[in-house]
Amino acid sequence: MNEFSIALFTATDVHQALFDMHSIKASGPNGFHAAFLSENLKCGWKYCSLTPASEFLMTAHLWRGGTTLLLALFQKLSLLKRYLIFDLLVYAIYKIVTKAIVNRLKNVLYEVISLS
Repeated sequence: MNEFSIALFTATDVHQALFDMHSIKASGPNGFHAAFLSENLKCGWKYCSLTPASEFLMTAHLWRGGTTLLLALFQKLSLLKRYLIFDLLVYAIYKIVTKAIVNRLKNVLYEVISLS
């Protein structure tokens, strides 16, 4: 059990977390949910969400290159639109990381918590 709980997260764990999220539940603070994110960010989802989420889970450091990349991609948009899109992507990363950790804990908690 301990080896499983301290094992490094893999790309498979992150991918599983992404597809385990319910598409219309738990909308973000801006009202958007996973279905909106996955539908509207299809082209960049893999690069903008899986890479930073994987790196954060493996190293506990956020993907620094992602900020520069996103700002370069959205430089033609107004500052407010850039902020909103960046906010959506950061929130998506947060949801993926949280779901990956929860998936890991689901397998361990039943052995840790006793009924008595």
